[in-house]
Amino acid sequence: MFKKYRIKPVARMLDDGKTLEITRVCVLEGYKNACSMIYARLVKIAKLMGYKRIITYTLTDESGASLRALGARQVGFVRAGEWSCPSRPRKSQDIYQREKIKWEI
Repeated sequence: MFKKYRIKPVARMLDDGKTLEITRVCVLEGYKNACSMIYARLVKIAKLMGYKRIITYTLTDESGASLRALGARQVGFVRAGEWSCPSRPRKSQDIYQREKIKWEI
């Protein structure tokens, strides 16, 4: 039996059932246009699954060239945050302490 899976965005306020969040794309150096190809495939699959909006983030020092090639647009900035709180302590990581650019496809 086929099961329908729903991928939930990290932020609860974006969890409307129509928004997919791409949290991370990793490629080895030396593979030309690999990031663009991965994003393009992810967007195609997300649309086939019924998602209407796809969001992702880049660090401010990243170019976002792969996202621009897909037609994604910058919709804002996200300030650095911390996942740790008194009731749920977490080890701090440098990447979470940096401002990010929010993109929408």
